[in-house]
Amino acid sequence: MINRRGDSTFGKLLWAGLVVGGLFVASVFYPIYLVKFEMSEVVQVVILDWRDKNKTRAQSRLKAELRKREMPDYIYAEDCEFYTQQKQKHLDCWWEVDVDLPGYHKTLEFTIHKYLDASENNVWDYEE
Repeated sequence: MINRRGDSTFGKLLWAGLVVGGLFVASVFYPIYLVKFEMSEVVQVVILDWRDKNKTRAQSRLKAELRKREMPDYIYAEDCEFYTQQKQKHLDCWWEVDVDLPGYHKTLEFTIHKYLDASENNVWDYEE
């Protein structure tokens, strides 16, 4: 007769609960961070449009990109600031997301800030 050790029902339930809980948390936070990645692309496209056309066109492009990419309703074009500093074109967008889970509330803040250098050839992430 073979003796099995560590074959605990409680242990299996604990692991299953951890896996299910982890998948639940991932399903809540993954889309939020996916939006951040998508917004980084939007800002890149818009700042290049500003370089190639003008600021008014870039502002229109920002609104169009947000609609086209079906960005969540917590991101507003009005929360993006276009400005020029030391011959560099800057686009700074920020937004907040409220995460409400049973027993947990957190407001996450995000910023995407890119600038076009004075040569207008390179787009850089602005590090504060």
